[in-house]
Amino acid sequence: MKGAVIQTVPASGKPDPWAVAVGQGMARHLYTPEAADLKNGWLQHGSYNTLRATKSGHVVMLEGVAKGGTAGTTVWYLPEGWRPLKVTRFPSGVTLDALGGITPDSSLGTTAVSFQGLFFLVV
Repeated sequence: MKGAVIQTVPASGKPDPWAVAVGQGMARHLYTPEAADLKNGWLQHGSYNTLRATKSGHVVMLEGVAKGGTAGTTVWYLPEGWRPLKVTRFPSGVTLDALGGITPDSSLGTTAVSFQGLFFLVV
């Protein structure tokens, strides 16, 4: 995570997806991987939302779309404290491992792999 950005965003009180998920009034923390953090040839898909994770309390939400990597390989890793306790597989075909690796199933291809709206809990 050479150039990764972790920042705290104060709660704004404005309606957003987090207002439903965790309630208003909580600070959110953002983790945005830099290009150097992407693995196995994966790139940020410039036409879509930026790859990032948002953490509020014990809930982490992934966002963004990746493209161009090696099918079935890890795209990026979440920092400690942002990782699931065990392997988590989403119906979309994306798997998160306990080391923070985010890996799409090889059947998803490499044109555009979405992580948009994937939620999980951390302790």
